[in-house]
Amino acid sequence: MTDKLSTYKTPISIYCRIKPQIEDSLQEIQDYEINRGSVKDILVVASQQNTAIVVTHKPESYYFHFSRVFDQDSSQELIYNSVAKPVVHSTLKGYNGTIFAYGQTGSGKTFTISGDKDNQGIVPRALQDIFTHISTIENEKFEAQMSYLE
Repeated sequence: MTDKLSTYKTPISIYCRIKPQIEDSLQEIQDYEINRGSVKDILVVASQQNTAIVVTHKPESYYFHFSRVFDQDSSQELIYNSVAKPVVHSTLKGYNGTIFAYGQTGSGKTFTISGDKDNQGIVPRALQDIFTHISTIENEKFEAQMSYLE
């Protein structure tokens, strides 16, 4: 396996995950889409390359560029394989690695990082990969350290 992190053009990658809407909030979203004359209108448009988001909040617009944007249908497995697995594999080669989730309360950080019984997040998947890797190596001692703060 190649060291995917060494191929990045920058040492930091920034990803955006669009949180799926729960049933109770779907009506609010539809109301925003219908009421286009309101100052509270928000339009989120992801680019075709899934690397940018334009947020229009009248009278201003904002442009955000990401390494990748994951839509609301993106699975925990896809998030892990695309975002965290390259970091985990690089740490197994001796590099330091950090995965940092940032966002407002209720935006889905805990679910992405921890997941639940049926949809494991980044931490359980990373631990599985790390200890699976360690178990394949004989006659070596390993020390694993991890910080996990919420």
